[in-house]
Amino acid sequence: MKGSILDTFGFAVTVLVMSIVVVLVAYAAHLAISSAVPAFNETSPEIAEVVQTGDTVTTILVNAVPFIFVGMMVGALLMAYFIPTHPIFLPLSVLLLAISVFVSFYFSDVLYEFFHVEGISSYLNNFPLIVFMGKNLPLIVFGFGLLLIIVMYVRRGVENVEL
Repeated sequence: MKGSILDTFGFAVTVLVMSIVVVLVAYAAHLAISSAVPAFNETSPEIAEVVQTGDTVTTILVNAVPFIFVGMMVGALLMAYFIPTHPIFLPLSVLLLAISVFVSFYFSDVLYEFFHVEGISSYLNNFPLIVFMGKNLPLIVFGFGLLLIIVMYVRRGVENVEL
C-alpha cells in the first residue's frame, strides 16, 4: 500500500487470495484435528485437549484476517494523506477506481463460488466477517477508493487556501 488509487486493486487481489488461502488452510487443519482428536482421546486425553486447542487457534486466526484488511485500508489512507497529489490526476483516479470496482465484481463471484463448495460452506458459518467481505467486496472497494480520492485531492485544495 502506497497511498494511491491502485491500492484498491491491490486490496481486492489481497482479499481474494488471502481469503481463499486462509480458509483452505484452516479447513484442512480442522479436518486433520477432527480426525486426530478421537484417536488421542483413547490414548491420552491431555494430548487431545492440546490438539483441540489448535482448532480454536485456527478459528481465532481466521477471524482476525478481516482486521488485517482494515489495517491495510487505514495504512493506505494515511499514506494518501501524507503524499502530495496534483488534482490533474483526479480523472485518472476515478477511471482506475471504476476498473477496480469492475474487477472486484469478478473476484466477489470467485469468492462466492468458493464459499459454496460442499464442506467449506458449512465450515464458513464460523467466519461471518470473511463471508461478509467476500459478498460485499465491490462495495468495500468502492468505499475505500472513494475515501482515498477524497483524502488525496481534498487535502491539496485545503493547503492552497491563503488566509
